[in-house]
Amino acid sequence: MNTDQAFDLLKDAGVSESSSIQTVRRWLREGKIKYEGGIGNRKTGYIMDDTDQAFEMLKDAGVTESNSVQTVRRWLGEGKIKYAGNGKRNTGYISDDTASKLAINDSINQNKDEIIHRLKLKIQAQEKHIEGIEELHETAKRILIQQRDMFKKEVAILKNEKSELQNESKDLLKENIELRNELIILKEKIRNNYM
Repeated sequence: MNTDQAFDLLKDAGVSESSSIQTVRRWLREGKIKYEGGIGNRKTGYIMDDTDQAFEMLKDAGVTESNSVQTVRRWLGEGKIKYAGNGKRNTGYISDDTASKLAINDSINQNKDEIIHRLKLKIQAQEKHIEGIEELHETAKRILIQQRDMFKKEVAILKNEKSELQNESKDLLKENIELRNELIILKEKIRNNYM
């Protein structure tokens, strides 16, 4: 981590500007951070090795434990920290020795196991979700089949009613024709009687 990244981290954690400057200067003297260029060479997306390193750094800068927890969680979510630590790290911020590399490898293996476990849990949750959707689909299908059968019955009833109405209409037409014929005959009789 360089001085600009350390300063940005402290500012992001809520440390005042003057305290951040003093802390960065002290870390630079102690060899915990490196100096790389000036202000024009600031890098974005600073990344620390693990959460333990971030906690130690914030503790050293005087950030309260509760603020440190919230800040480290946020940084982990934002990708500024590579791995979740194991809670046992007490070394400096920058370490190039093999012990720290082994700790990182252990952390990587732990993270892989945790990721696999989380993925298995997500898969189980997705399977339950899919089962629920399949049950809903089957229920909806049954309801649609029942509705279709009801509509078929209604169509059959309506066809019967239509047929009955057509027969009644034919009967009424015949009756109307017969009544007209009778009326014509009566009119002729009346006309013949008056003549």
